[in-house]
Amino acid sequence: MSQMVMPPGRFPGSGFARHHSLLMTRMSPSNSVVSRCRAWTPSVTYPKPGALPEVARVIPSDRLVVETDCPYLPPQPYRGKRNEPAYVAITAARVAELRGEPLADLAARMSENARALFRL
Repeated sequence: MSQMVMPPGRFPGSGFARHHSLLMTRMSPSNSVVSRCRAWTPSVTYPKPGALPEVARVIPSDRLVVETDCPYLPPQPYRGKRNEPAYVAITAARVAELRGEPLADLAARMSENARALFRL
């Protein structure tokens, strides 16, 4: 399983985020000891995303962030092309859709989560 680990001293905070992976989708979404935040990549936008949509629905909103995973893994509309940071909005929109939440509300919450995670 891949994960982003933020070593103390390199970043202002000491949190970490789990990068998406198949193994992560099999873990308990409430396991806050294992993970502070779940980072959603554009894979959740693909036609065959596996278990990712279900996991996106059940992860508590205070543990959600999205990432670009640049330069690889662009969202579905840009598959086969270089990924860009601006495309993170597509991933966020898909996660909001899966959760049945307004994008603006979820985006605000994920921004709060990122600020808390990295102590910005």
